Amino acid sequence: MGKEAGADLVDMGLMQFLYLGIPKKGQITGLVDLGAEKTLFVNKEGKRFVREDGRRDVICKAIFDQKDGEMWLIHSSDALDFDNEKTI
Repeated sequence: MGKEAGADLVDMGLMQFLYLGIPKKGQITGLVDLGAEKTLFVNKEGKRFVREDGRRDVICKAIFDQKDGEMWLIHSSDALDFDNEKTI
């Protein structure tokens, strides 16, 4: 995309993806630092498919290998700060 726009590309082999985005909305979540011990990564079938504490590149590849390249995060309720709001 950048090359097609006329940009000079340098070290593109070193580029890395961040797996916590919402591509259909163009957003990045703030959930990067919740900790693997309180988060499960599951695919559309609800099955874990990768180690949550794995390397980012391994996690991204595993996500791309899932149906539609999507995953869901399941968090322990104490992983999020809800300011004493009830959670389900």
